[in-house]
Amino acid sequence: MKTLFVFLIAITSMATTAVAQETVKATFNEHLDGIYYFTDKDGYTMEFAQTEKDVLAQFDLLGEAYKGKVFMITYTTDTEEDEEGDEISINIIVGMKLAE
Repeated sequence: MKTLFVFLIAITSMATTAVAQETVKATFNEHLDGIYYFTDKDGYTMEFAQTEKDVLAQFDLLGEAYKGKVFMITYTTDTEEDEEGDEISINIIVGMKLAE
């Protein structure tokens, strides 16, 4: 029984935590200096530093065609340290579709 308990503890400690995804409806503004800028309905500007390759294959956000278009954006947030050791949040687009 003790062996089973130790085994269960070992298995649960090896489990990885899932990365939380969030979805937001926002209007595409521009791509500038490697950052994708969107604005939500409240006027809050969101910055996305990275996108999944399949998103870029579906939507050419480097051109003018999608400026002003409204999207449903699914994204994750990663935390990294900058040069001074401060934590910064990096938003990463993992999915996107035109809003209806």
